[in-house]
Amino acid sequence: MKTVPQATADEVVASNNKVKLVPVEEQYTERAFVEPGREPYEAERRESKLVQTFCNYLRSKGYEVRRLQVLPAGEVKPIFCDLYVPEIPLLVESKGTVERSSIRMALGQLLDYRRFVEQARCVILVPSQPRPDIVELVKTARVELYWPENDGFNVSF
Repeated sequence: MKTVPQATADEVVASNNKVKLVPVEEQYTERAFVEPGREPYEAERRESKLVQTFCNYLRSKGYEVRRLQVLPAGEVKPIFCDLYVPEIPLLVESKGTVERSSIRMALGQLLDYRRFVEQARCVILVPSQPRPDIVELVKTARVELYWPENDGFNVSF
């Protein structure tokens, strides 16, 4: 398993995989226009707003918050997690809904990123508490769920 150092080094090259710590994506708009080969439509960027809110929460607790950019060996396009907290280490993938398909997508993404970070805690960040069966699904994958609660988040660190 490849590791990203606990320090804030900007780049690590391990076994032909390139892993970088990069800044968190900034949110400049709450809506974006999408044109997937059909009539353009406007999509709300709920996920981005949730990520920014959680990022601000983590910073208020004294944590450095970044993202991982990973270029696996033999690939041409990098993959990015939504947030990475080097001190914990904590990998975060955010979803704008608690629908099963979104949660399943997040689980797959986290499994992909986790290969490059030794002993990382994985979290799915969602906008509200999911149904009990979704919570159970995530627990079986040894992944945590966080959502906004009161003036913070239901975190366990």
